[in-house]
Amino acid sequence: MNNTISRIDLHVHTFHSRTAGNWILDQLQMYECYTEPMDVYKIATSRGMDFVTITDHDVISGALEIAHMPNFFISEEVSAFFPHDKAKVHILVFNINEAQHDDIQRLRFNIYDLIPYLNQQNIVHALAHPFFEMGPRLTIDHIEQMLLMFKIFEVKNGGKNIYPEDLFEQICTHLTPEKIWKLADRHNRNPIGEEPWKKSFIGGSDDHGGIMISSPHTVTDKAHTVDEILAHITAGKSRTEGGGGSPLSVAHGALAVGYKYSKTKKKSFDLFKNQLAWLLLDNVFEETKTHGLYSLGLAYTKDKIKRTFSLTTKKGSKAVQKEIARYVKKDKILLEFLMGRAPFDHDTGIRFFNMANDIVNHHLITILNDAQKHNSPMRLLKNCAILKNILPLTVPYLVGFKTETADRKLMRECAEQFLPKSLQIPHKVAIFSDSSPGQLLERDEMNDLLHDELAQGYRTVYFTVADNNSQKGDFFGYKSLIVLKNSPHYGLPPAMRIAYDFFQEACDIIFIDTLGPMGILGMLIGKLLQIPIISTYHETEVNALAKSGGETSKFFKKFISVFYSQVDEVRLLDMPSTMEYEILAKSKTDVRILGNTILIDAPEFQIYPETEIY
Repeated sequence: MNNTISRIDLHVHTFHSRTAGNWILDQLQMYECYTEPMDVYKIATSRGMDFVTITDHDVISGALEIAHMPNFFISEEVSAFFPHDKAKVHILVFNINEAQHDDIQRLRFNIYDLIPYLNQQNIVHALAHPFFEMGPRLTIDHIEQMLLMFKIFEVKNGGKNIYPEDLFEQICTHLTPEKIWKLADRHNRNPIGEEPWKKSFIGGSDDHGGIMISSPHTVTDKAHTVDEILAHITAGKSRTEGGGGSPLSVAHGALAVGYKYSKTKKKSFDLFKNQLAWLLLDNVFEETKTHGLYSLGLAYTKDKIKRTFSLTTKKGSKAVQKEIARYVKKDKILLEFLMGRAPFDHDTGIRFFNMANDIVNHHLITILNDAQKHNSPMRLLKNCAILKNILPLTVPYLVGFKTETADRKLMRECAEQFLPKSLQIPHKVAIFSDSSPGQLLERDEMNDLLHDELAQGYRTVYFTVADNNSQKGDFFGYKSLIVLKNSPHYGLPPAMRIAYDFFQEACDIIFIDTLGPMGILGMLIGKLLQIPIISTYHETEVNALAKSGGETSKFFKKFISVFYSQVDEVRLLDMPSTMEYEILAKSKTDVRILGNTILIDAPEFQIYPETEIY
């Protein structure tokens, strides 16, 4: 034990959090969390936390269950609202009693009533995950008011990504007396504290799955009592340790909750029909349980005897199980993790994602190989039904990418509002192309098509094909999983890996350079994450597909029309040909012609002036 510091996870949940008003979870009768209060206490202390608290959503029943434990105090995560627009924020309130909880629940529907009460009662409180939107969109106006109303901010949250990771901390450290009083005048509101430009910072795991407790957490000067550690935090003698949230942490938390929900339904619906699978998942998602080699071997033998080693679709599920076995043979740390001998931390989370990525890739290769063997795009669509076996390994990550991208617009706006230009988030255009980096650099038309963005200082980040997976500067190259039989210059890209790299780069706009698999993937990522998509007309690819004949030609003609209908803008350097005109008119997308002033007599087109910026 360190005698100079104290540690605490100031944001963690138990099954008492229920659903927090989530309609989908309500319909499934599924909780947000299944962790027992005593398990939170045991896990936190086993991971080096000197103090423990529970912050369930608007309830303290879970905390009351273990209120007798040493160095424990009652807290909750309060859902509070701005009365004029119903924008919701979460406030962590610490070391409260039952009477104060009742008052808080009565006042929380108006944040302007709640905050004075907390201050009058000397209740230590902090704003949780400041950028996270939960209903009506948060704006800079809300952020400015919260900088006036709060002294303590959760600047690192294990379930919410901030980009860059220290963004809110940077915003707070760049506050000055002049800036604070200017905000006070603007909002006609007195700021909190004797020196309201000085803020305190905390971190919490925001764990719902029971797997990431204490990652991250808060570190203070040495404290011997609850009052003392909270006093340190109020005085600014605190900092955060551990990594913040990411799409992977969101996905793994969702997997943990989904697994524990499945366990509650096991008697009526056994998802796996496989005891070994349940024991392995116990090792992964149940921190207080570990099944060793004897238990696992016995379960495997019983499953083999019963001949029930299958999911709903036997062939597909056996392929998944074989891939897991193959993968853990080459990754000893992952094997230790599955055996319950390693915690679910950042490193094992990355390894778990890599394994899921490889399993998904294996299935995609199998499906595409079969389609190429029979030379039928329609067979490709039919075989996609096999993908249901890997949905549990893909959907949580897609949800993670989507939810963790949603708040970045507000983050960028706040950085531009509060930080000097040198610390602001750079604007980026992601270029998806089936060409090699060398081929891309030889072409000049892309600079013309992206002239406006480049003139504003946007950086270009390239996602391209390559002989090997590599990154060099702003070029990300990916080796194709399989080369397309009839189009050897095209291949199937590793989609989940590219989505992860794209998220890490935080690009604002996507430009589709080619109409091959990389271009299609770029369009899908843009639609998933709601990022603007720009494309040009891909004359070479469209002409080749139009001449292919038969079933393939019909399939791709429909595909081309759908593709262009999904992009936000098509940019051309010259007046479109008759074929271009017909295809783009059917797609009903916005078309912009650069370098010329041309009027096209078609109501579907919206032509922008030459000088208009996207």
